[in-house]
Amino acid sequence: MRSIACKLVTFINMRILTTALILFPQFPLAAENTSAPTFDAAAAERFGKLALACVDKEYPNKISHVLNSDADVAPPRKLTPAFCGCYDWHSSVHGHWLLVRLIRTFPDAPFAPTARDALKNSLTAENLKEEANYLAEKVGLASSGPTGCHGRCNYARNCGNGTIQKRAR
Repeated sequence: MRSIACKLVTFINMRILTTALILFPQFPLAAENTSAPTFDAAAAERFGKLALACVDKEYPNKISHVLNSDADVAPPRKLTPAFCGCYDWHSSVHGHWLLVRLIRTFPDAPFAPTARDALKNSLTAENLKEEANYLAEKVGLASSGPTGCHGRCNYARNCGNGTIQKRAR
């Protein structure tokens, strides 16, 4: 019995090795690419457009919380008004975070005014108050939650110091 298993393993390993040797010459070696990738204004523009495309796109939307009564059923714009865009809450938070980081890195980029407006519309005091209520009631602020306490602290740190407003020069 053992010899049959050994032969089978050897056969499979030889097939993998043969396939690898056949395909290996078709893939360029990493050493051939000597230029380091860069994140320039053009890349920031592409990422900014991606985030802006979904920042206020409410549907389709995947809501993830426990329903305890009919009162827990509401559209995303009511449950999580600051982060109701994109496919789910987590993606929306990341999209907003991306916009904040892009504005900080490229404050004069063509997309920056539109991104600032989108953030101002989403991150109002009232919307953030509703977000806090949702997190406390449905998720639990102290729990790991959708992005975790670390994620929320990181987001707050990046949004601080007037990031949304264009810096005076």
